[in-house]
Amino acid sequence: MISRVLENKKILFVTTGHQAMDHRIYDKEACSMNALGATVTILGKHCGQQLETNNIKIINVPASGNRIQRFLQLPWRCWKISSRYKVDILHIQDAELLQIIPWVRLRQPHIKTVYDVHEDFANLIKIRSYLPKILKPFVSMIVNIMEKSLARYVHGIVGVTQPLTDRFLHKHRIAAYNFPSQRFYDYAKKVAIPSIERKFDLIHLGTLSEQRALFLVDTLQKLHRQRTGTRTLISGVHEHIYNKIKHLLPSGCELELQISYDQVPLRLGNARVGLDVHPFPTANLEVAVPVKIFEYMGCGCGVVTSLMPVLNELFISGAINSEDIISIDSGNPETYANAIINMLDRINNGDDVGRRLQGVAHQKYVWEREAEKLANFYLRLLKC
Repeated sequence: MISRVLENKKILFVTTGHQAMDHRIYDKEACSMNALGATVTILGKHCGQQLETNNIKIINVPASGNRIQRFLQLPWRCWKISSRYKVDILHIQDAELLQIIPWVRLRQPHIKTVYDVHEDFANLIKIRSYLPKILKPFVSMIVNIMEKSLARYVHGIVGVTQPLTDRFLHKHRIAAYNFPSQRFYDYAKKVAIPSIERKFDLIHLGTLSEQRALFLVDTLQKLHRQRTGTRTLISGVHEHIYNKIKHLLPSGCELELQISYDQVPLRLGNARVGLDVHPFPTANLEVAVPVKIFEYMGCGCGVVTSLMPVLNELFISGAINSEDIISIDSGNPETYANAIINMLDRINNGDDVGRRLQGVAHQKYVWEREAEKLANFYLRLLKC
């Protein structure tokens, strides 16, 4: 990484919708900016007792009781707390925090404000189960107008992909892709088991909607029927999904709740193939990239995934062999099961797919390069 270019700079990350120890916020942005010399504080939900780690101070904000409180009250509580701190950069992580930005600019004009766009929030509203179907288009339209209108008041936009960033017509904007850090890759390489010795043939990592979870169950049922003795693991689901699918899974499939981020390489490094299922195309996926794909690669897994536009562009730019990552356009559970079997057969016949993907990930998809972009972006904003 570049030298300590942020020496004497103070950065406050604020989140209402994520944990303070969220992978992107803490492990990537906060830790890397601290390594570049900045004094870093995170304001967000934090369950642990440790309120300072790696020289990063964490200020706990109690979780809101419901969504109305989160969207309308919690941002102002965060502003009240954050206003006590003298900082150079205020970096917000959630769309609802945009409502405080005009007030921040009025009361604290010396602070540069940055909005971190994690996802296509307006289109995500359309698939949320907590809204009645008839209201979703209207609420999505209102959210889109409000988000883009209020985003004009921040000094800069940071998005997790270029297409998502480009949806905001702001003169100061960059994309900082959510790739794993070098620390993640180094640890993954250290703990990964040789492919032939790995316990699990297949792993699916991360949260699942109920619809995707049931699709995954169908896929695994077909996989286990066609390939006797297969061992699979679903890791990282929410408790309600765990209870929904635990009795539906085939013999040989293990299921576990969410795990800490430092446990991820241990799980992935013990599986031959990583799976991602997004078989139901929705507008929010057009600008998204599942981080787990690069975590799979970094841990030496072969990859079977749903086809996604931005993901495909990254594969092309990285010159990845199309046989090392099987991308499925829509498809049914049987399509995914057959692709997994094809990948496993190749690996069992000596084709070291995971090792090739691991090499590409280490070279092409590393957070530290994105961190340099983010640090230089801060410096440009501070000069404006």
